[in-house]
Amino acid sequence: MIYLLDTNVVSQSSKPKPSANILAWLRSVDDHELCISAMTVRELRYGAERATAANHPAATAITQGVDAVIAAYAGRILPIDEAVAAVWGRMLAERDGDEEDTALAATALVHGLTLVTANIKDVTGRGVPLLNPSRSPPKATPA
Repeated sequence: MIYLLDTNVVSQSSKPKPSANILAWLRSVDDHELCISAMTVRELRYGAERATAANHPAATAITQGVDAVIAAYAGRILPIDEAVAAVWGRMLAERDGDEEDTALAATALVHGLTLVTANIKDVTGRGVPLLNPSRSPPKATPA
């Protein structure tokens, strides 16, 4: 695995108007080079559960989409273990930030991965290599 995908990248395929650049980048990379975090699973499940609780007309489709994403990444979902939690806590102590995005940055750092996100600003300066696939061509930012 080389790339850890942010939720904003993973969710593009289910959006009514997905980013053509992100979809093109995803198609250009071998699936086995991609992984997601347990945090992304939490974010996706949260969205599906909220849609269900609100009786959203697309709740069933959203839940099925989340199930499909999780199945597609089976064996490539990284946990938030003790090592990730330690780095995550250090990163937040050094500089406040979005907890979910910082968890992804910590996961990428611990596993030596490039974090692929459309929101580079949220994790810049965390010591993690970044790639923004929403740009054409994708813009890489060194750690």
